[in-house]
Amino acid sequence: MPWLRPSRLLLGALLGVAACDPSNPKWGNDANGDGDGDSKAWLKLGQGEFEFAEIQNDDELVMVLGGQGLLMFPIPLHAGEFTLPDDPSDYTDPKVPILDMYLDVDGFNIGFGGHFARIANYPIPFKVLDDGTYEFIYVTIFVPDELANPCDIDEQPGQLHAELETADGDTLILDLDVSIEVPDFLGTGCSQ
Repeated sequence: MPWLRPSRLLLGALLGVAACDPSNPKWGNDANGDGDGDSKAWLKLGQGEFEFAEIQNDDELVMVLGGQGLLMFPIPLHAGEFTLPDDPSDYTDPKVPILDMYLDVDGFNIGFGGHFARIANYPIPFKVLDDGTYEFIYVTIFVPDELANPCDIDEQPGQLHAELETADGDTLILDLDVSIEVPDFLGTGCSQ
């Protein structure tokens, strides 16, 4: 089969990888909105399993032991002023917002894509609140299994990056500097 040569197989594989590239936005790549400068869309990242505590630049990002027994950083989302699907909970609708997020921890970027942890092309089925804003319970940033002692990253600087693509053509981008906080009962040698 001359058409099934290694060079053609390689080309096909490369095209397949390029088609699934999470750095290629679904709706567009206009970081400032739809290009006309009047977008009012917004996104806030929080932390906590049971309530929203907004993450500000230079805040501590607290690791928790999740109900499933895995170490994680729960990141709830609040947002508003962009189009959602008619049924906002339908994560298969083409209008559902798509999230790309990663956490980098200095000296510990041992996960996929050269990041500490990464979430790519994650559909966010927001709930519409009474005041018209949107919330998502939380995105789970799991601690990589390769990190033998969670306390190794205690008080280490980190960078939290999020991009939310909306059906309106907006890509909402947040970059936050954080300090990792690991409670002492989660490992050996954590600071108090």
